[in-house]
Amino acid sequence: MSCLVANAEASATVAIPKEHHRFVIGKNGEKLQELELKTATKINIPRPDDPSNQIKITGTKEGIEKSRHEILLISAEQDKQAVERINLQKVFHPFIAGAYNKVAQEIMQETGARINIPPPSINKDEIFIIGEKEPVAQAATRIRKIYEEK
Repeated sequence: MSCLVANAEASATVAIPKEHHRFVIGKNGEKLQELELKTATKINIPRPDDPSNQIKITGTKEGIEKSRHEILLISAEQDKQAVERINLQKVFHPFIAGAYNKVAQEIMQETGARINIPPPSINKDEIFIIGEKEPVAQAATRIRKIYEEK
């Protein structure tokens, strides 16, 4: 009588910041399903009300390694993302936007960051800059400079 242990199940955990979990899950869980299929693993992400940052992966050793790698990549990608909020009185927003939004467009093209200026109908002072850390910092510097010149 021989015993065959071809695909021994194993499990491992990977810890990433709790706020990155939703990026592993993806829209309607699509990213998670795709990852499980691609790596032939079962990935268990703590529920939003669970304070744990440990994601449990079950499968073959090779599958677990692939899965772990993908999850860490997703997390690293999120770490590169930055959001900067600049509180500027609404009266200064037209100077940041420029005529026909030209100034904001130029800054976005030069830096690669996205600039979100609330429309005139919305009474908010906050301007959001979204993108990778470096471009966001450059765009924020440009916006503050325009503000200081006015």
